[in-house]
Amino acid sequence: MDEGERFARLVAEATARWQADPAAHRAAGRRLVAIAYTPVLLLGAALALAVAAFVSLMVVVAAPPVDKFPLLVFAAGFGYVLWRWVGFVSPPLAAAHGRPLSPDEAPELFRLVGEIGVARVDRVCVDDSLNGSLVQEPRWGLLGGYTNTLVLGVGLLHALDRDGVRALVAHELAHLHADHGRTGAWVARVTTMAAVVRDGVEVGRLQPAWLYRRFLSWWEPQMHAWAAVQGRVAEIEADRRTDQVVGPAVAIGALTRAELLDGLSDVVHDRVTAAMLAGVDAPSPLEALFEVVREAEADRDAVAARLARRVAAVSTPLDPHPSLAERAQAAGVAPTAPPPVTIRADVELLGPVLPALMAENAAWWAEVGPQEAVARRDQRARRDALAAEADRTPASTVQLALDVADVGDQPRAERRAAAIELLEAEVVRTPTHAPAWFHLGRLRLEADDERGLDALARSVALDARAEDDALELRIAWWKRVGDAARAEADERRLITLHAALSRAREERHRARSLLVFEEAGLTAEQRAVVVALLGPEIAAAWVARVVVQHVPERPLLAVHVAWAGWGPVSEAKRAALLERLVIDGSDIYLDDGWTAAPWRRRRLRRPEHRVR
Repeated sequence: MDEGERFARLVAEATARWQADPAAHRAAGRRLVAIAYTPVLLLGAALALAVAAFVSLMVVVAAPPVDKFPLLVFAAGFGYVLWRWVGFVSPPLAAAHGRPLSPDEAPELFRLVGEIGVARVDRVCVDDSLNGSLVQEPRWGLLGGYTNTLVLGVGLLHALDRDGVRALVAHELAHLHADHGRTGAWVARVTTMAAVVRDGVEVGRLQPAWLYRRFLSWWEPQMHAWAAVQGRVAEIEADRRTDQVVGPAVAIGALTRAELLDGLSDVVHDRVTAAMLAGVDAPSPLEALFEVVREAEADRDAVAARLARRVAAVSTPLDPHPSLAERAQAAGVAPTAPPPVTIRADVELLGPVLPALMAENAAWWAEVGPQEAVARRDQRARRDALAAEADRTPASTVQLALDVADVGDQPRAERRAAAIELLEAEVVRTPTHAPAWFHLGRLRLEADDERGLDALARSVALDARAEDDALELRIAWWKRVGDAARAEADERRLITLHAALSRAREERHRARSLLVFEEAGLTAEQRAVVVALLGPEIAAAWVARVVVQHVPERPLLAVHVAWAGWGPVSEAKRAALLERLVIDGSDIYLDDGWTAAPWRRRRLRRPEHRVR
């Protein structure tokens, strides 16, 4: 049984446990979190006891020292270790974003929140999005003291009426009442902590490494499977409570309106970009969003088409949100195309603060917009320069196609069609260029052309490095057309692939710690690539060692390069070397004899823990 099948079995077991006994499902999650924290907390307790014993020995048993400086140094060192330990067991979480509102600014909105009143809301914020979410932020780390923040997108308020916002707020407060945000915070923290431990194991900093690897190989799939099921459980539980507050028809109506907003952000982006390229004052994102929402709502044929796509879409067991069809079926109400909104909730609930919010958004855009306009015009200039080249390389043709699809005055569908035409000509001219096949497949799938699957398969056959992204695109396509079985099969394949890559990285890091720098053991083909890219003089100066780990149809190369041989290499040659020799940026290291740092260091981001 490979990792994908094993994970699917764990998800199925967690789902069955929740359906049979929800309390047992929650207890299983608490147990997994406790298992992860227990050894770390025991280690901290042992450290504290050791320090207490040492201080007691110095102060009580031995004569009090005349010079207090060593004791102060020890105390400072212990304080630093304690601070790092607390940061490790309680990594910071992503904070709630948005512009805070006060009850005086939006009394009607706060009155609506208070009417539902199933849980305490400490802050209400708004942003320029088409979404709503709830964030529970712990004030004191592991000790709790949660701050509950409700974040509402002004664009979403513009697309809903008062009843729709009441359903939205009831849904978010249902999450709060059931402590879903707090559960998400715990899961985010413990999985982040486990990832730090895993990274430490891979580079050999933690011993005994084999014990950690064995533990994490059992614990991480269990925790992630439970979290995947818990995301769907949270949505189903919040839907049930929302139905009790506002009724199933209102709840599904609001959910349907929100689902129909999917993809409108791209239209806003296109409209703002077109204004930038035309040299006129581009509307602020909030103004453009309001316009797009009203126009999309007025086009009833487009509304019916978007609704048909959303109803046909399916979800997989790993999706944190069930599909619209599943949620409507659970409520017993069929989703229908909602009528245009007569009284918009942003006007009714935000009242006098709405013009102030739009003015603030416009002032922010007045500062940011000119920089964005310069970037877009530079991209257009690059597109025009590439289009004017008489003899383009395959890589420059791919870049031209990407720029054509992203920048232009035509509608998005026309730009995408022009980019597809460029890539189709390129794969005929250079049938072995994998990136051209990959982007051709991606754009075809965006245009609802099933031939994109064949193009993606061709790109993976030419370059196995494309398989991760190709699988993600395939999964999204299968969900969109309603083929849950194939989506789940590709998800299992993706999980298996990631597990194989993780094992290969672990082996590579373990081998790297034992390397003695000597002349590279490159194959003849690899050495020819190096010589062609860097030139014979620089290539001869290389002092490197290549570690090759084979996973199914996918070799990994970790190339360690002496600093002296890397200096004269241009950025273009570095990029070409990365494209030809390594899987991703973290597979190549620059080594000056003392330290080795990744070419592109992966920074640990604060984990998201919001519920929607």
